[in-house]
Amino acid sequence: MKVLLLLNEDYQAASGIAQYNRNVADALRGIDDAEMRIVCRGRMASAAADKAVFGVQALFHCLVWRPDLIFVGHINLVPLVIGIARRFGIPVVLPAHGIEVWDKPGPSRLLATEQVTEIWPVSRTTQDRMRDWMPGVPMHIVHNCVELSDFTPGLRPDYLVYRYGLAGKKVVMTLARLPGWDRHKGVDEMIQAMADLKERQPDLRYLVAGEGPDKQRLIDLAAALGVADTVIFAGFIDRAEKLDHYRLADAFAMPSRGEGFGIVFLESLACGVPVMGSTLDGGRDALLDGELGLLVDPGDRAAVAAGVETVLTAKAPPRAALDVYSFGAFAKSIEQAMRALIAGTGLGRP
Repeated sequence: MKVLLLLNEDYQAASGIAQYNRNVADALRGIDDAEMRIVCRGRMASAAADKAVFGVQALFHCLVWRPDLIFVGHINLVPLVIGIARRFGIPVVLPAHGIEVWDKPGPSRLLATEQVTEIWPVSRTTQDRMRDWMPGVPMHIVHNCVELSDFTPGLRPDYLVYRYGLAGKKVVMTLARLPGWDRHKGVDEMIQAMADLKERQPDLRYLVAGEGPDKQRLIDLAAALGVADTVIFAGFIDRAEKLDHYRLADAFAMPSRGEGFGIVFLESLACGVPVMGSTLDGGRDALLDGELGLLVDPGDRAAVAAGVETVLTAKAPPRAALDVYSFGAFAKSIEQAMRALIAGTGLGRP
C-alpha cells in the first residue's frame, strides 16, 4: 500500500491540521505493508515558486513512484494535484477539519474538490457544513485522536504557578491560536464571563495560552471590561511546556463557534482536567454530545459564566472514556478507510 501525503505546511507545524497529518503518517508507519512519501508545501521564497515546485514533486511521485492513494492534507492543495491523480487513476482523499471547508470555496477549488474520491470530515459539524456545498462527494468521518501516553494527570507545576502569580488561585484556561481573521475560539466570551464572575469568584484567573495578531485586541477588551488583572495572556506555549500548562488548570474552557473538532479538549481531559465546550461546533463530537464535558451556547453570556463555575467544580471522566479517541483506534480507522479506497469500495456515502 503506497500512499503519497501532500501537506500544506511544515510537517512539525503547531496547528491542529498539522497534528492530524502527523497522526496519519504515524498510522501508516505502523502498517507492515505500507510505504509512504511526504511532500510539504511552503518552503520556497515565493508563492509562485512554491506552487511550481510542489506541482513538479507531485507529478514526479505519480510518474515514478506510482502511489496507490494520494492523501491531500488541505483543500488548498487539491487544485494542484487532482488533474495528475485523475490522469493516472489514483484515488484522492481529502481530510476536512473546520472553517477552511465550512463555506463554499471559489470556482477552481470547488471544481477540484468535487473530483476527489472521498472526503474525511473530522466531525459531524464539518460534514454537515460541507454537505451544504458538496452534496455529491462520498464522506466518511475520521475523528481526531489523542496520544494518551503523552498527556497524563500530574501535580500543578510550581514554576508556572510562580511565573503567572497563581498561588492560591483557581485557573481556567484556553489554549488556542489568536489570528485576527478568526475570532471564533471563544476567548471573547470567556473574557466577558470573567467580568461577570469577578465579584463571585475573586480568586479565579483566566489563562489565555496562545499567540496571534488578535492578542492586543483581546488585551484591550479585558482592560475595557475591568478584568485586566484576572486575565493572563501567556503567549505562545512551547511544546515542551504544553503538558504542564494543562496540569496548571483547574478547568479548560473553549466556548467556540468555529472549531472543527478540538484536540485540546481531549488533551485536557487526558490530563484529568474537566472541560467546557460549545453546542455550536465540532466540540460536540469531541465531547460526545456532553458525555465527556459540559457544553454551553457561546451566544448566551449568562450560560457561559454559569458554565465556568460548573466546570470548576466538576471532575474529568475516567481516562478509559477516551479510548474511543486513542491513537490505536485512529490508526485502525485510517488503515481500514485507505484499504477500502484503494480497493475501490470506499466507506463514504454521497
